[in-house]
Amino acid sequence: MLRLFGILCLFAGLSSAAEVRIENASGDIFVEILTRGPVELQHSSDDRPIRSDDVEVQRDGETFSIVCRPTDDAKIDLHLRLPMRFQVGAKTVSGRISMKGFPSVFTAQTVDGELDIEAPWKATRVLMFAADQPKKLHLPKGIGFRKERDSELPGVNWILQDKRGLDDVTYGRVRIRADKPKRVTLRDMPMPADSPVKMTWQAVDVLDKLLAERQPEPAPKKRVESPAAKAPEHALLPKQPANDGNGNAVFSSEVRMVDLTAAVYDAQRRPLTGLTADDFVVVENAVEQDVSVVETEDTPFNLAILLDLSASTRRDRDQMKQIVKGFIEIARPQDRVAVYGLANNWFLEISPLTSDRERLLTVVEDIPPLSGGSPVYDSIALAYGQELAARPDERNALIVITDGLDNQFASKGLPSKLGHEDLAEAARRLDALIYPIFLGNAPEDQTSRSNEARAYKRLEKIAEAAGGKIFVADPDEDFHDQVAAELRAVYTIAYYPKNQEFNGELRSVDVQVKRPGAIVRSRDGYFAR
Repeated sequence: MLRLFGILCLFAGLSSAAEVRIENASGDIFVEILTRGPVELQHSSDDRPIRSDDVEVQRDGETFSIVCRPTDDAKIDLHLRLPMRFQVGAKTVSGRISMKGFPSVFTAQTVDGELDIEAPWKATRVLMFAADQPKKLHLPKGIGFRKERDSELPGVNWILQDKRGLDDVTYGRVRIRADKPKRVTLRDMPMPADSPVKMTWQAVDVLDKLLAERQPEPAPKKRVESPAAKAPEHALLPKQPANDGNGNAVFSSEVRMVDLTAAVYDAQRRPLTGLTADDFVVVENAVEQDVSVVETEDTPFNLAILLDLSASTRRDRDQMKQIVKGFIEIARPQDRVAVYGLANNWFLEISPLTSDRERLLTVVEDIPPLSGGSPVYDSIALAYGQELAARPDERNALIVITDGLDNQFASKGLPSKLGHEDLAEAARRLDALIYPIFLGNAPEDQTSRSNEARAYKRLEKIAEAAGGKIFVADPDEDFHDQVAAELRAVYTIAYYPKNQEFNGELRSVDVQVKRPGAIVRSRDGYFAR
C-alpha cells in the first residue's frame, strides 16, 4: 500500500465536492467506489519492483492528484478505493480504465485503451464521445442506450448516451472521452444496499422487503398421529442433559424471548415514567404472559432526524437547523443520533448514527442550501430503512421535520410512489416511533381543506400509527422537551412466550399497565419466526 497514512492525511477535511484525479500514461487504472470507508491506493507492476518515486501524490485545495510517471516507462498499474462522496477522474493513453461502484461523477479519458465500467445504470447517466466507434462494444441488457455515428463536435464521430429524459431522477454521472478505444464494456450492478444516497423511487421496494421480513412463514404440514403416538405430559419436561464425552453435563435451551416497545401515558396524556415489570401485563393470543424484563428510560435511544430540504421549505432552513440542533443537544451520552435529508430528489445520509454531538452539530451547520422535489412519504420509509430497521430490538425514534407537502398534492414535480395510507399502515408494523415536526400553522389556524391542513392530517395519521405524535414547529413552544419526555416514557418489555412453537404465525399482543387511566401505545402483534 502506497504511503497510506499520508494519503489519509491529505484527504482529511475534503468536502463532498472534492475531486480526485488519477493519471497513468501507460499502465492500467482500477477504481472501486465504495459506499463508505477510508481511501486506499496501491500500485503494482509485472515489469519490475515498485520504486518510491513511481507515483506522485499531491493536494491542491479540494483537488487531489495521483500521477504515475515512471522514469523508465515501466508499466505500473494503479488501484484506488475510495468512498462515493468523491468525484473521480481517470486518464490514460493506452491502458485500461476500470471502475466499479455508484459514483457521483466519474470521468474517463483514453486514446486507444479499454474501458470497463460497472455501475447501477438505473440511477446513473452515461455520456461517451469518441473519434471512432469502439471495435467491441458490450452493453447491459434491459437498459436503454442511444448510439449516434455522426456529430457536429470537432473530432467526435460517435456518441453513446442513456435514453433517460431530463425529468428522470438519477444520481451518478459517467463521462467518457476516447479516440479509438479497443473495447468498451458497461456492466450493470444493483444499487448498494447501504448507500448513503438512495433514489426515492427505491422506497416501495425497501418497504416491501422490510414488511416481507415480518410476514409469517408457511406453517409446516402437521403430521396426523394416532392418540397413542402423542407425547405424554411428562415429555414436555426438560430433557436429560447430554454428555460431552468427558462426563460433563451439557444443557441446551431453545426458549425464545420476545421484545416489545411501549410508550405509556397517564390519563392527561403526560408521559408516565418510573414503571417496573410488575406494572405491566402482556396478553398474547388471549393468554397472559409473565413479563421478565422492563428496560426503563436509562436505556439508549437511536434517534434519526429527517430534514425535508425540498423547494417548499427553503424559507425555513435556519429554523430547521435550530430544531435539529435542539434534538442533538437534548440527546444523552448513551443515545445515538443520525441526520438524513430529502434534497435534489434524493434521500441523503448526512450523518449516520453516532454519539459524537460535536460532529453532528458541525455537519448540520454545514448543510448547503439544497432544493428539489418533495417525495416526503418515500423519504420517511427510506429514513426508517437506512439504519433503524436493522435494530428492531432497540429503542428507535424517527423525527421528520417537514411541511408535509408531498408532490402528490401537485400535478407536477416528483410525487412519492408510496401513498400516505400505505405508509401509515406499514408504520404499525415497524419498530420505531415517528414524530413529525410540522413546518406550518397549528391546526386551529389552518384553512379547512387546504393542502396545509391535508398535509398535517396525513402526517398526524402516520405518527399515530407508529405510536408517535405530531408537533408544530412553534418557536414559542418547547417541543424538544416534550419529545424528550415522550421518549423517556418508552419502555422495552421482554417476556418468554408460553407458546414456544415459533412457526411464523401472527400473534396478537395487548400491553396493559396497572395504573388507573394509563394509556399504552405499542405494536398489536408480531410474527412468531
